Amino acid sequence: MVLSLQQTFQQCKYFFATLITIGEISTCLTENQVQSVTLPFIKKVDTELLICDYFKGVQIKEHCDEIVQIFQSSNYVSPAMLPYFVEALKLFQNSRYGYCVITLLPQIEHILRCRYAHCNGFPERVKTAQSTEFYIIMDDVLNENLKNGDENKIQHVISHPVLELFIDVFNLPAGLRLRDHISHGEMNVDEISEEIASVVVYCAVAVAHNVELHLTEKNTCEEPLNERMWRCCPKLIPNSFFEILLPFLMNYESLFHPLSFAKRHTFYCFDKLQKLDTLKVPSHISALLSSSELQQQRTLCKTLITASCLQVDIAADTDQTKLKLKEKLKQIGKEKLSTLFRSEDSELSVLLEQAAYKCKVSVDHILDAIAHRQDLLEQRLLRSRQRENFAKLLLWCPVFSCGLCLLCCFLFSNIYSTKNSIVNSTIKRMKQVLKICENLASLTESDKNKWDDAKDLFYNLLELL
Repeated sequence: MVLSLQQTFQQCKYFFATLITIGEISTCLTENQVQSVTLPFIKKVDTELLICDYFKGVQIKEHCDEIVQIFQSSNYVSPAMLPYFVEALKLFQNSRYGYCVITLLPQIEHILRCRYAHCNGFPERVKTAQSTEFYIIMDDVLNENLKNGDENKIQHVISHPVLELFIDVFNLPAGLRLRDHISHGEMNVDEISEEIASVVVYCAVAVAHNVELHLTEKNTCEEPLNERMWRCCPKLIPNSFFEILLPFLMNYESLFHPLSFAKRHTFYCFDKLQKLDTLKVPSHISALLSSSELQQQRTLCKTLITASCLQVDIAADTDQTKLKLKEKLKQIGKEKLSTLFRSEDSELSVLLEQAAYKCKVSVDHILDAIAHRQDLLEQRLLRSRQRENFAKLLLWCPVFSCGLCLLCCFLFSNIYSTKNSIVNSTIKRMKQVLKICENLASLTESDKNKWDDAKDLFYNLLELL
């Protein structure tokens, strides 16, 4: 009873302090005749869909009791803070998702700060700032190194996939950044969806649960993973909700890092290339092509495929080379991409994302042009010069397919390269590749259709790679 009264008193103090502060700010603005400006709320629809789609199938409402059990048995949730976790779940159950989020976010950050400060040997920094440093912020907690250059040891006490999830939710500009948007009044709390609130609950469970880094390593023990988990965390008891959530946490791959966008754009482009390879050229259109042009097409395609094989270490010595290349790219695209501590604002990451996006745009331009011209052809609406232009497009489609395949190979090899291998020559070459990708996207636009010029870009690409 006494504890409950103390908690209520504390809550009242914060509430009235906030009210007084708001009143003082309002008075100050009025006295200085500052005009208020209403800013539109931020809505990251695509961002929310990406992360919600990943966690699809993990339900909260039917497992609330088990989640509370995790918080109660956690080494990281103090008795004083436990009521906030419980209240957040009650808000979730009552479909007040925005208020669930704003209740949980400070608790998640506090636990992360505590774990960061303790594992790096300065627990006194949890509550205090210094003359040379501000309070611990999330950028510090989720950074590879401390400000003095030493290694941030949090990467040894929280699994890497879970750290990537926290970076996606808290830090990356293209990510959710819920705390920033809510605290700055940029997000309508009442419009926060159940799916986004669920992601915050998953983060709370992940940070409260004592899941250490060794759980991501290869299991050399004969016992199942979940048994090892409970053996390593003796204070916790088996929990069906956590058994459902654990695979999602351990297999998480950043969704909002520039390299993650680059990977998705590249894989999208590669997937669309299959349509270019299955095109059939009408006989009355192919009759407009010269034998020298067809020979140039075959020679250039062969050269591009050979160069592609060099990018991904495939021997180009059989008739099945292109098929083997496609299988290799599919295999690479399915590999998990680790972006942990690969700086999101590094020049190479940004260049790769931009180049991959331009490749995506280019393949869409080409496929849209083909579909449009085919419709006009079937309706007999193509004039003589338009038929010749369409013939050029179909002539160079195999070249576009092979050239974009080479670009995909180059992009994949750089996306998956280790950060330590990046040198200035790589940046310089990447800028040149980006210029080619930008020109390709421009030349294939519907109002240009300069197919011969677009084809010539791949000669420049071959000289570069």
